[in-house]
Amino acid sequence: MIIQPQLESGFGEVFRDRYGYFRFQDVMPKYTYNYGLSVSEFGGFLTVVENIVDDEFSASIIRQVPEQINRSTPTLVAIEENFYGLSHMIIVPSEFHGYFKGRLDDLRANLFLCVPIYRCEFSGTETVEEFKALRWDIVPILDWGRLPSPKLIVYFDNPKIGSGNGPEGSLTKFPALIREVRNLEAVANGFIELTNYAGKVLEVLSDELDSYTIIYDRTTEYSVNQAKALSMVERFAFVG
Repeated sequence: MIIQPQLESGFGEVFRDRYGYFRFQDVMPKYTYNYGLSVSEFGGFLTVVENIVDDEFSASIIRQVPEQINRSTPTLVAIEENFYGLSHMIIVPSEFHGYFKGRLDDLRANLFLCVPIYRCEFSGTETVEEFKALRWDIVPILDWGRLPSPKLIVYFDNPKIGSGNGPEGSLTKFPALIREVRNLEAVANGFIELTNYAGKVLEVLSDELDSYTIIYDRTTEYSVNQAKALSMVERFAFVG
């Protein structure tokens, strides 16, 4: 079990808050990581936030960890309404994160990272590799005050400008997706296919100026102008 002297050997000053959770920091020249940690016979549950001190929210996240969680894959649960507007939490085991690595390696085996999120940011079924890619390239999980950063896998081809990728698609930031939708205008032999956090699929086509075809899950088709197409893509990305 993780105990205070071990934490102090790795992090320096450590204290307990009024809930009995450990509090400690990593102070860097440009940022500070603030940690909250609960320890029990089932393991440790860790929150991490950059440049924000909010022990109450951190404690509320830890308290909302369910009794039954997945020990080798992510667990995704809804959380209480909060100041940040974050709606869910994803809980991942130590294979999914690097905290305490190289510092307190013997304490990592049952160390779960608890990440407050917007629902559109993670599916809850991510592999280790996909979670790390989302965390480093798409979702700034250490910023609780962030705007939503939806999980989007985009497969597209635009022969007019020579852009595109393979059928497996790639994780894409929302602004980049919107740019590709605009670029697709009047490209009759081009397409965009995007998969959102819920695994739903949306196809975007355009054969003339200000005219798009939107297809939901390969069945329901709409003919719309560009403004409406952009609105539908946005809703699909953030809401589903």
